[in-house]
Amino acid sequence: MIGIDKIALHTQDFKPLDLTDRSVWGIASNQKQGSTGDIPTWVDSKGHTTQANSVYHNHELFNLTIDYKGCVISLNPSKIKHEYNLVSTGLELKETLSTIETEINKVCSLDFKNMSMTRFDLARNESLDFPISMYFGGLRLLRGKRSESRNEPEGFYIGNRTHQSIFYNKETGLRYSLGNSNFITPPNFMRAECRLMKSLSVKRYANGIRNINDLLELSPSDLDSAYRNYFNRVIFVRSKLGLQLKIDWNDEIELFKALKKDKPKGYFSYWLQLNSINTLMEQFGSMQTIKDFISSDELGESRSAVFRNLKKLEQLNALKGQLDKQRNKVTDSSLLQEIKQRFVA
Repeated sequence: MIGIDKIALHTQDFKPLDLTDRSVWGIASNQKQGSTGDIPTWVDSKGHTTQANSVYHNHELFNLTIDYKGCVISLNPSKIKHEYNLVSTGLELKETLSTIETEINKVCSLDFKNMSMTRFDLARNESLDFPISMYFGGLRLLRGKRSESRNEPEGFYIGNRTHQSIFYNKETGLRYSLGNSNFITPPNFMRAECRLMKSLSVKRYANGIRNINDLLELSPSDLDSAYRNYFNRVIFVRSKLGLQLKIDWNDEIELFKALKKDKPKGYFSYWLQLNSINTLMEQFGSMQTIKDFISSDELGESRSAVFRNLKKLEQLNALKGQLDKQRNKVTDSSLLQEIKQRFVA
């Protein structure tokens, strides 16, 4: 199931109830070296004043911080319920958020359900066929648009300052956070997260939601669509100009045309021989991109030639699939395809 991971909310309209209660509020008054600015003064609903760069309240259900940017609340509605299972929209989420709102109102006055949503994470857990470390080579084939990609401890990250995705070994993550807690996860347990890090990204990729009220209007299928659309359009997207290609599209066009000129009767078969199907999958990233290349107007192929070449490619790919099964052959491309099928197909 696709569910909700982390949520962050922001508002400039708030009033802490009693900042003098140190059992409720912590303060941070440190100043950076060389800073000459005054430490802010905060006033609570009782008129008490507190000087601090920020004040905070850490609750088992949420974290609340007040600083010069305003009031930020972060929470994870799924983690409240279970260490790794996920909560989607519906009654369970509504009840969880209602409980959180009640606890917030005990320490700070604000409009919880209308706070601006500045972060929204969606996630999915899957039990894969092989140990998680085997999939890292396939994940390295991914290149997000205008994004950085890098290996993470027990995972792989693609993203920028506004939106991110990460694939990682969830069992290892749990053991790190929980210590030697006695729990059992499914085998080869991977999590793939979509992290929307700004309010504009949340609105763009998560069905236009702006706040908790909007979120509660969504159905589980709405969240499923948002998650799948993000990964398919941003992470697994394939186009001839995409950064995920490991080839130079124009150079490959020129090679194809040269073969067509030199070997007019067998140029396509010769191109396939020069580029084995495994090599093509690694270079182009997906079978669909190979088809896009073959169908490209830049090649100058007739419609009948395009149809004939696509059919030959499909026959070759089907044969490869049969042989791979017989050989139990696993490649980076096939592992990446498994990830895509399990998480976003």
